[in-house]
Amino acid sequence: MKIVVPYDFSDISAKAIYRARNMTGQENIWIVHVLEPLEVTEPGVVWDSKETSDESRKEHAAAEIKKLLDAESLDQVQIEIRIGDPAKEITQFATEIGADLIVIASQGKTGLERILLGSVAESVVRYARCSVLVIK
Repeated sequence: MKIVVPYDFSDISAKAIYRARNMTGQENIWIVHVLEPLEVTEPGVVWDSKETSDESRKEHAAAEIKKLLDAESLDQVQIEIRIGDPAKEITQFATEIGADLIVIASQGKTGLERILLGSVAESVVRYARCSVLVIK
């Protein structure tokens, strides 16, 4: 069973990784982290800083995720870093690798905050071609 786990550095998304680990062998888990695209007006982009290049940002995110995985002895889990709309990138990646399940954390937004900000988990549930497990 191939499992995709979106990870946003929150405690609850780390919980999703542990849930996936309990469901399958770690070689069948892919952690996906999606970076927001930088706006053209952001200082690093305007000044063409190497620290804000897409590759540099991806490398930094992957290194931080690897630290968490190493601390939990999850050395066979694979990491994918993307740039774009989180829900779209998560569902697209899951389709590309033929995932059987996406285990995603719900941030628990309700009311006006949910209406204004939307919900990545809700969009993933709606558009994923595989099963989705939402955890709290």
